Amino acid sequence: MGMAELQALITEANKYKDEIEEMHTEHEHLNIKIKEMADGTEYLQEKKEALDHDKKTRDEENEELEKQLKAKEEANLKRLLAKLQREKNPEIKDLIAKEEAQSDVNEDFSSKFRVEKEKHDTLLDELV
Repeated sequence: MGMAELQALITEANKYKDEIEEMHTEHEHLNIKIKEMADGTEYLQEKKEALDHDKKTRDEENEELEKQLKAKEEANLKRLLAKLQREKNPEIKDLIAKEEAQSDVNEDFSSKFRVEKEKHDTLLDELV
């Protein structure tokens, strides 16, 4: 009787030993996965910080460029106004006004012509 119980205990001990080894292996595997994920998270965080820094730098550069553009536009407008003030000749002012009016008329005519041409093309398509 003693041998049978001893054999059962040895078998049970071996079974527990195998389970412990399996659990230890699985535990090590999970630790490796956790380490890989932590490394990946750290890498992605560093990338995010670098991209955020780049974005902030680009935003600052864009703001500076916008300021420069506005300053140039204002300077050009001031120069144009000064030039117009210098040219007090009424004929020149009249010609400039006529040129602007004519360009407005030309743009209006072009848009109306385009609309009518589209209508014409549509009617031709319907007839065909």
